[in-house]
Amino acid sequence: MYTLGQYIRDKRKQLGIRSNEFAASIGVSHTYWSDVEHDRRDCQNIFLLQRIAEVLGIDLRILAFYNHRLPYYSEQYDNKVYSDETILAAYDAMLAILNGNSQNR
Repeated sequence: MYTLGQYIRDKRKQLGIRSNEFAASIGVSHTYWSDVEHDRRDCQNIFLLQRIAEVLGIDLRILAFYNHRLPYYSEQYDNKVYSDETILAAYDAMLAILNGNSQNR
């Protein structure tokens, strides 16, 4: 299962940001942040997720996906790793359907 903590850790490392620096930049303790990255603690605070997205330079919807916040989320998605572009396209398609702008209605 590719988790929120793993996703953020991978992105943080790609940017060359140390864990303690990242924790400070988002306003949490290093201990708390280590627990999130190692899936010992959940990260449900939307404001914290927004701050994480800003620091990493990614869209909040990607974090929402890995935090199991898609409507009708299913465990069938747990064992797959999706590109950021695929996740954003899925959100856009879902919004188009909800707004009545889809050809697949």
